Amino acid sequence: MLLLAKICCVPKVTIISMKHLPIINHTYQKLHNEFTRFITTKGYSRGKDVMYPTCIREFLFFIENKGVETIQNVDANTIQSYYYYISSRPNQRRAGGLSDSMLKTHLYSLRLFFDYLLDTDVLEYSPARLPKFTLKKSEQREILSNDQIRKLYTVCESYRDKALLSAAYGCGLRRSEMVNLDLEDVIFHKGIVIVRDSKNHKNRTIPMSDFVARHLKEYIVNERTKGLINNRKINNSFFVSNTGNRWRGNNMNDRLHYLV
Repeated sequence: MLLLAKICCVPKVTIISMKHLPIINHTYQKLHNEFTRFITTKGYSRGKDVMYPTCIREFLFFIENKGVETIQNVDANTIQSYYYYISSRPNQRRAGGLSDSMLKTHLYSLRLFFDYLLDTDVLEYSPARLPKFTLKKSEQREILSNDQIRKLYTVCESYRDKALLSAAYGCGLRRSEMVNLDLEDVIFHKGIVIVRDSKNHKNRTIPMSDFVARHLKEYIVNERTKGLINNRKINNSFFVSNTGNRWRGNNMNDRLHYLV
């Protein structure tokens, strides 16, 4: 497929991030910008919600390279072709293809996008409603036992590793929640962690065990400031990178996978 060759198979060319796929068609650029503003206005700002504009950028890039000159020319066959494309394209972050969960996110993004085009009178009907896709059932996640989690702590190489494990397993924080965690959200004297604007945009309070609190405190006291030395910006993030910036979710995932 020409599109796959353009993204992945041209020798000596850096793979383009899906966030930065070039859209040449000015109308498509405008639609993407307007949809992004719509998503922001609706309050989608955490977790998979931030993926919606990226998914639509990839879709617009796809149809542009397919020679579809206007959004009105998109039909059920176009959507079907796009589905087969995302079902078979390589995953940029790990080996293999996109997960079932990510495929669902792409399809839901299309549904939101075409509903938006209907509401703004850009389209009279939505081709995204026509095809029916059947996704295979998601595999059940493997849950680590207490003994396995304890063993993970023995392979940690830093205070930050132990704090990351404590936040993920000891407090049950999602990746996006760990990314957005600030210093004031961890209240040691009360033994709680406040997760702000979490799922369904609600705050929730999580109790900390003494074991978890110890590892979080050791990270703050012994290691967190090291990353801030060469960064002049004020950073209130709980987890910071080696360069003093808010630690990104992809890097957290990579570190957890390394430890496991």
